[in-house]
Amino acid sequence: MTDNRRGKDLRVRASFRVRFKTIDDLVVAYTRNLSRGGMRLRTSQEFPVGSYIEVRIELPDGAPEIAVPCEVVDVFYDATDGAHYLGARFVDPNEQTRRRLEWFILNSEAEQGQFGASPHGYQLQLLIADDEPLQRVSTARPFIERGDQVRVAVDGLDALGKALELVPDVIITDVQMPRMDGWQLLRMLRARPTLARVPVLFLTTLASEKDRLRGYRIGVDDYIAKPPDSRDLVARVDRAAVRFLQLASGGQAPSEGALRGDLEQVSLPSLLSFFELERKSGTLRVGPERNGWIAIREGRPVRAFVEGALPGTAPLDRIHSLLDVTRGRFDFEPGTVEGTDDEIGLSVSGILLEHARLRDEATR
Repeated sequence: MTDNRRGKDLRVRASFRVRFKTIDDLVVAYTRNLSRGGMRLRTSQEFPVGSYIEVRIELPDGAPEIAVPCEVVDVFYDATDGAHYLGARFVDPNEQTRRRLEWFILNSEAEQGQFGASPHGYQLQLLIADDEPLQRVSTARPFIERGDQVRVAVDGLDALGKALELVPDVIITDVQMPRMDGWQLLRMLRARPTLARVPVLFLTTLASEKDRLRGYRIGVDDYIAKPPDSRDLVARVDRAAVRFLQLASGGQAPSEGALRGDLEQVSLPSLLSFFELERKSGTLRVGPERNGWIAIREGRPVRAFVEGALPGTAPLDRIHSLLDVTRGRFDFEPGTVEGTDDEIGLSVSGILLEHARLRDEATR
C-alpha cells in the first residue's frame, strides 16, 4: 500500500521481537528511549529510512505482548560491537504504547534489587518539600500507595535538615516557599558532597524558559508543572531514581557545570544562547527524536553530528536539523574542545538568524 499524499510505501518490511525478561530490564529501557516513543534495534538486514516495520514487545510475568508499528528513522553501524542498528520510532499518534508500558511498570510488583544495590532495597526513599499541606498530600499519595517511603517538609530549610539526616533517593520540591525557597535548597544540596548527586525535581507553576534554564544551570533534574498528573509524576521520579542509582552503583559523579534536561522545557536555541553568553566549552548531545551532538568552544558551535545525515551534509545544515528538534532530552558535558577548527563559521546569533530565515522561507 502506498500513501499517495507522501509517496511512502506503508507495507511492513519485517517483524522484530524484543523480549524483556524482568521488570528491571523494562524500567531501564523505558527510561532510556521507550518513554520517548522509540527504540534501537540490532539487525542484519538493510532497511531504508522511512520504511515501516513491526516490533512485538514481550513483557515479563507472562503479560500480553504489545505489537507496535514503527517507522525506520535512522540506520547506522556501531564500530564498538561491529553491528548494524536501526532507530525505530513508534507510529502511535495517541501514545497508547507508551501509556501501556508505563501502566505496566507502575502496577507491577517490585522485584528484589529492581533499582540496583540500594540501601533502601526496592522501595524508594522520597522527600517532598512544599509549604501547601494539600499539595504535599496529593504529591505523596501515589508513592505511598505503591509502598515507597515518603517524608515531607514544610519548606527548603526543613527539607535540607531531613535530607542531611537520611539521604533520599529523590527530592520533589516546590520553588516558591518561605524561609528557604527551591532555588536556595537546590544550591545547598549541590554544595554538599553527600547530597550533590541526589535527583531534584521542581514541582512548580514557573513556565518561562529563563526560569527553567536557571534551574538546569544550578542542577535541577526535571520540571513538573502544577498540578501534576499522578502517572506522569511517578514516571518522572522513577526515571530520575534509576539514573541516580546507576551512577551511584558505578561510582560516577556528575561533572561540575553539566546540564541535563528536557527540550520541551528549554529549547535548543535558548541553550545555545546561554552557552554563548557564558562562553561555555563542551559537548551538547540531544536525542532520541533526532540523535546528535554539537561541539562548543568558548560559547561558539564549531562542529556538529547528526545520526543518519547523508554523507557530505554541510555542518551548518546539521545544526539546522538539530534546531528543528523540540522533543527529547539534552545533555551538556563541559570540557575542552580540541583543535582550532570551526566547521560552522557562524556565531550562535548568526546561526539562529539563518535558521529563522530558512523556516520563514519554508512556510511561504
